Amino acid sequence: NLMLKKKLERHINAFLTSYLEDNEEFIGLDNADKLYIYSILRKLLTLIYQVIRYPNVYPILLVQNYKSKQIIQKAFKEVEIIIPTVNNIKIEVVN
Repeated sequence: NLMLKKKLERHINAFLTSYLEDNEEFIGLDNADKLYIYSILRKLLTLIYQVIRYPNVYPILLVQNYKSKQIIQKAFKEVEIIIPTVNNIKIEVVN
């Protein structure tokens, strides 16, 4: 199972790297912001994988502010037709 998790992490990292290296907005960010965006996207993809693979799992995503929560909820709304279990991910704001 650890081997499968490592393989999944490699796939997620490869996907994100390939996606972000062509993204103009991302390229223009400073390194701290790049790292933050990368880590958030990585976390989101991991959670989405979990709810696809395990439909009875209800993970919680902690975000720093309400605006972040709104942005992620909007993105989830757009993919819920394809991935209905994305609604299992609960988003909570922590300050």
